[in-house]
Amino acid sequence: MRRGGGHHELHYNEPGGHLFGEKPLPKGQKRKWESWEYIWNFGIWGCFAYAGIGLYYKPDMGIGIWARAEAEKRLQEKGISLDYPHTESFNEIRYKELKARMKIEKEQAKSDIHH
Repeated sequence: MRRGGGHHELHYNEPGGHLFGEKPLPKGQKRKWESWEYIWNFGIWGCFAYAGIGLYYKPDMGIGIWARAEAEKRLQEKGISLDYPHTESFNEIRYKELKARMKIEKEQAKSDIHH
C-alpha cells in the first residue's frame, strides 16, 4: 500500500557550478551589494566586536580565584603572614663576588705598577 499519492520527481535546483548561482563578473568589475547585505554585514561584525569586548572585560569568576581569596582571608585571621623576606638569587651573589674580585685585581695591578 502506497501513501502520499501520485508520482513526484525530486525537486531541486540543478547545480550550475557557480557559488549562489551568480555568474562571475568580467575582470575589473565589482559585484554590487544588495540592500540587505549592508545591514547584515554591519550587524554580524558589530556582534563579533561586542562579544569580543565583552569577553575581554569579563570578570574572572573561577573557583580558583574564590579559593585563593578565601585562603588568604583565613590565613590573615590566624595571623599568618603571606609575605616572605627577599633572598638574594644565585646571580646576585655571583655578581657581588665578581665585582669584589675585580676590585682586588685592580688594586693589585696598581700596586704592581708602583713597585
